[in-house]
Amino acid sequence: MSLDPVVGLALTSTLIAFLPTAVASRWSPLGWRRALHIAPLRPVAAGWILLAAPCAFLVAGQLAALQARILPIPAEYLSYFEAILRSVNARGPLIGILVVAVLPALCEEPLFRGLLLSALRRRMHPVGASLTVGLLFALFHIDPYRLASTAFLGFFLALVVIQTGSLFAAILAHLLNNLGAELVVIFNLIPDQAAYSMTRLLPWPLVLLAALLLGFCLTRMRARPAEREPAAQTEPTDRA
Repeated sequence: MSLDPVVGLALTSTLIAFLPTAVASRWSPLGWRRALHIAPLRPVAAGWILLAAPCAFLVAGQLAALQARILPIPAEYLSYFEAILRSVNARGPLIGILVVAVLPALCEEPLFRGLLLSALRRRMHPVGASLTVGLLFALFHIDPYRLASTAFLGFFLALVVIQTGSLFAAILAHLLNNLGAELVVIFNLIPDQAAYSMTRLLPWPLVLLAALLLGFCLTRMRARPAEREPAAQTEPTDRA
């Protein structure tokens, strides 16, 4: 008997991503708050994230379409992908938003842009750490046909945390990205949405504008020096 897609997605988010992270972060030498980048998200930074998230969505979609030119997506895969979306959204839009947007943002970000990013930043340049986190994020989703787009989104979300100093920034950006994809399905904004979003190229001027605006937003959401993660390892931790 196959596992219900709603149950499967929820279990993946909670049991594989969130719970191990919650346990492991308690033993981090940085303390769990610093290891997870638990810090307030400034309203100004949140505003820039609201603008950056749709730009990242467009760039990621273009990367998915480019990858599809190199690694064609089988029709069976697209049918399977659409069947999962239909099964999830058959429970109603609120369940779809919860499973597709809310749970992944809340459960995956503490692992990738929290624990893993903080550990890698102690050993690597921030850009290298962000690239590594993006690749691990893509591999975690076990989807070879969206490897490039998912890795880019993982890289973008890591940069968001580095710039803002707050995990809540990545949670917000992740939520907005997945919510955008979910709303396309709920309101049927694009016919044959799976095939469109994964195989058809967007106009290049639009993608270039989105990429430039995305880079500008990332520079504007930068945290104050005091809000950045301290590099010293001799400061007291908050493990207790």
